[in-house]
Amino acid sequence: RDLAEGSWQPVIDDEMSDAQAKGVKRLILCSGKVYIDLISSEQRKQNSKDIAIARVEQLYPIPTKRLTQVLERYPKLKEVVWLQEEPENMGAWMFIYPFLRKFIKGRTLLHYIGRRRNSSPSEGLASMHKVNQEALIKQAFSIGKPLPNLDELGITWVRNV
Repeated sequence: RDLAEGSWQPVIDDEMSDAQAKGVKRLILCSGKVYIDLISSEQRKQNSKDIAIARVEQLYPIPTKRLTQVLERYPKLKEVVWLQEEPENMGAWMFIYPFLRKFIKGRTLLHYIGRRRNSSPSEGLASMHKVNQEALIKQAFSIGKPLPNLDELGITWVRNV
């Protein structure tokens, strides 16, 4: 249906109603497949009232106008999180960080959640990847503090970058 009736968008905002959006305190920004993991997670079902998820489809040029519209939709927003499943030195974070830092400065806190810097994009074991992916998703929904064992799992959580 989306392919037949919809159109491409540079940023896809959460589908929650405008009334629900007024209570959102955390906005998770991501790009790619990790979005599917976020919206289908158990944490999403438990935190659907105060956490919104927006998928950034266009990284260049950065869709400033659309991102502004997304941020303005959430008047009680306290935190913006960039979540990626790739290591910190891969994926979109290194590119989008300078923009987000300047763009969000003064509005809210900005956090990064993703795998720690690595020379390889994956753990090498499917079972370890699954454990790490679940930890990424849990941390994205955990407000205020890092979950235990993040360092052992190779997850980086940078608060207020």
